[in-house]
Amino acid sequence: MTDKHFSIDEFSYEYLEEIFNPTKRSLNRIKYINNYFEGLKTERKIKNITIVKENDYIDKFYLRDYSRYYAESFHRLHNRSERLHFFSKSFSEKEFSSMIISGSTEKFIGEKREYDYLGHLTLKPVKDQFGSKLIGRTAISPYPEKQAQNTRHYITTNNKCSLFGIDLKLKSLPFHEQDIAVGACASACLWMTQFPIQTWYDIPIRSIAEITELSRLQGLYDTTPAPLFPSEGLTPSEIASYLEKLGLHFQIFDINALINKKIELKTKQGYEVSINQLIEDIIKAYSNSGFPIICNLDMGDYGQGHAVLISGYKEDKNGEIIELYLHDDKIGPYCRTKFHKDYKTHWFNHWTDSKEVSKIQLRKFIIPVDPLVKLHYLQCFEKFYSWKHMFERIEYKLYHVSKYRNAIFTKKFQDKQKILSKNMPRYIWVAHIYDDDKNHNTRDAIFDANRIYLRKPETIIEFN
Repeated sequence: MTDKHFSIDEFSYEYLEEIFNPTKRSLNRIKYINNYFEGLKTERKIKNITIVKENDYIDKFYLRDYSRYYAESFHRLHNRSERLHFFSKSFSEKEFSSMIISGSTEKFIGEKREYDYLGHLTLKPVKDQFGSKLIGRTAISPYPEKQAQNTRHYITTNNKCSLFGIDLKLKSLPFHEQDIAVGACASACLWMTQFPIQTWYDIPIRSIAEITELSRLQGLYDTTPAPLFPSEGLTPSEIASYLEKLGLHFQIFDINALINKKIELKTKQGYEVSINQLIEDIIKAYSNSGFPIICNLDMGDYGQGHAVLISGYKEDKNGEIIELYLHDDKIGPYCRTKFHKDYKTHWFNHWTDSKEVSKIQLRKFIIPVDPLVKLHYLQCFEKFYSWKHMFERIEYKLYHVSKYRNAIFTKKFQDKQKILSKNMPRYIWVAHIYDDDKNHNTRDAIFDANRIYLRKPETIIEFN
């Protein structure tokens, strides 16, 4: 073909290095993306991955950032990007061209499709200090939900894109690398956060530069203000300022403050709750409802705070979290993260593996929620942890009521029609109770999350 609006290539490390341009960064994004897809191939038993590259892609988010910063640059920078699409089987450029010409997309999106769509990655013409291209809007397939006896849980949104008229869909959480010209880690983190938020609260989807502008605009300064662009990053108060501008409520858990006030982490019955248990319970409670959790991390010798987004977690058969997945704008999507064996405040991942930092320590959780969610997890503390000692296992999760109804629709319980059809609060805290078997949910106690104080359950469901 003479028309080179696209190209077809087999996935390989050498191919990625060629299109990104090699990098000397310790946090090697090329190596990370390569390892991620190699891991995906192994777990999903994929033999080969084919990449369709759009050579002249117009990305609306990059265009907005371009107009705010790069358009005024003396050195000419292209306003177009490249977009890579990943498919789970080998095919040639001739086969792909024939499919476009014939208009038959059965192999890609039909019932008899041969190629699973593994997502897309946008490459911006902007480069880092080593000359390697930065990653723009990206949505790639997460690891499979089941792994042996372990289960993964993700925050995902419905991602749609069109490849030359082929409508492609993927459940994932969009990712964007930071670009310090227009927005550092916190701006990128807020950019990723807005997609799950939009599934339950109507907000505009903005570019990283727009988020940086709005976060700084009329915000309270923690320190002497720095120039808007290039960005030096946002403080926790500027993150909160941006969320307020969206009309959102937010809940903050200061981990150090909780550790320092450990005496308060006791119920009236005298049951002591470890900070490890609290961290795990908070992650589960909010992630399962689709509320994104922004983590403020102390990176030790890195010399500054760092913001990442929890995009999922893996739990074992006993319900214990054994691995986190982070959308870290300095590394990549679904970054595998482990807890210290004794302290779940201390994390290990690509940062520590690459020797870029010696430690990662959790400082804060900042959780954007719908304004209708008034009941903070710690306000439920007394009842939640007192009940934990009465049953084999109990978990508390925050739900949108429609999502909860979907979750129990196929289960059997008394007064099912009456319970499913009755009016309930829009957001509910649900206590999942396991009486005799850690894996058999026998009862659910439902609480109104719009109250200021925890009251008696609205409903208790007894499962057959």
